[in-house]
Amino acid sequence: MSVDGTFDSKIDYYKKHEHDSLVQKACSVLSSLQIPSLYAEGIQRNRIHYEIFNQYPAYSLLSNISEEKVFSHRHYPHSPHKEQKQSIALYLHLPFCLKKCTFCCFFSTTDWQSADIDIYLKYLEREMALVSQKPSMRGREISSLYWGGGTPMVLDTVHIDRLMKMLHNSFSMRSNAECICEATPETISEKKIECFLKNGFNRLSIGIQTFNDELLRSYNRLYSRAEVIESFNKSKKTGFSHINIDLMFGLAGQTLQTWRESLEIVAHLQPQNITFYPFSDSFNKTVMSQNAETVFPTEEEKLLMHVMAIEKMVEMGYIQISPYQFIVSWKFPYAHQEFKAINGEVYALGVTGHSFLNNCDYHNHHSLKNYQKSLEQNILPIKCGRALNKKEVMVRYIIYGLQKTSGINRRYSGVNKKVFQERFGVSIDYEFHKELKHLKQLKLLVDTTDTIRLSYQGLLYATETSLFFYSEEDRKKINRLNLSADLK
Repeated sequence: MSVDGTFDSKIDYYKKHEHDSLVQKACSVLSSLQIPSLYAEGIQRNRIHYEIFNQYPAYSLLSNISEEKVFSHRHYPHSPHKEQKQSIALYLHLPFCLKKCTFCCFFSTTDWQSADIDIYLKYLEREMALVSQKPSMRGREISSLYWGGGTPMVLDTVHIDRLMKMLHNSFSMRSNAECICEATPETISEKKIECFLKNGFNRLSIGIQTFNDELLRSYNRLYSRAEVIESFNKSKKTGFSHINIDLMFGLAGQTLQTWRESLEIVAHLQPQNITFYPFSDSFNKTVMSQNAETVFPTEEEKLLMHVMAIEKMVEMGYIQISPYQFIVSWKFPYAHQEFKAINGEVYALGVTGHSFLNNCDYHNHHSLKNYQKSLEQNILPIKCGRALNKKEVMVRYIIYGLQKTSGINRRYSGVNKKVFQERFGVSIDYEFHKELKHLKQLKLLVDTTDTIRLSYQGLLYATETSLFFYSEEDRKKINRLNLSADLK
């Protein structure tokens, strides 16, 4: 619904015309914040380019980087603890889907048969062999394993067993490693769940996005609300005790009421983790944003949806562990993310894999053809990246600490100043005095004696807050590329 006027007048409109109590509460929260002051600073989103980027450095800033550079780059402090130095997180991209969803901007393919998975696994095995021989990878233990995509659950049990055997042959896995697999409701079966459990998986992430049947059909999803609930209950009954549900807000056709309905259903299901993603398509890759007739929620409605999710989950007793993620208790942490938040090293296998090794942030090739071509030449399939200097490593530590560990009711939230000083040998207050001062003035940060963390307002504008820590040169590059046209 498009409403004219100032931000405050638009929120007043929703408060008068939307009689749902959760919408009313979200309106009151937004009215209590100082969003118009952000608009005055040029911090304003639009309904499609809602969240510009969630990594550091932004992908648009990366350039060609060689395998030699990645594995010979100077290693600035990674962690003050020897145990953490020996750990590494592993991500594995499996790009196979049954159907392409209209909102998806990730690399995936629907044109495949079982033989194509066999071929892809051969290339993955070659990549594993190449990287596991690198000196900086020797003696490392896998603290978490994440199978993403695509839809990893489309693999049959033979492929699942084979891939896990490949991983164990190349890497040393901790006995208590967090092992995560993504799935969609229509791919879940008792047989596959049992296979994943047998292979050590202990966390399942189900991509649902919405519980509204009409919207599901319009997004090319292959299941109904009833089938979602059935697949969730089946996963629990068969043995997954740690389940995450993904929902998205700001999608075409969504309203405050359809969002409220989804929140009510997920609250009833009570999964251990809940993740709410905003729809964003800065590169205009999705079918949804390319359709000229698509009607998206307004910026104000998307902010209301985000606040509705926060307020509902906190009311239900969930802990907000990051701007978009909630856990029912610390018995069910998201270890993969917590590790990344302290600049933990990640190696990402497969096409489009995004890694952080030796203080180099880099991506694998974004096409199967180039990915396979590199491996056929016994070269790791690196497309682009950046070797970070010491200041950039500090910036990455701050940005990931803020974006991945800030929550309104989370203890030990944000970046610990003492740990930062021990790690880098400098005070965060001294090194980033100008940035911290400005962000506090904008009410985006809470700065205490011990920590800095995102405020409620900062939780709603996490990427914009992060941009202030970028170098002036990088900010100018981003603005020139129009990836932050609303942040000039």
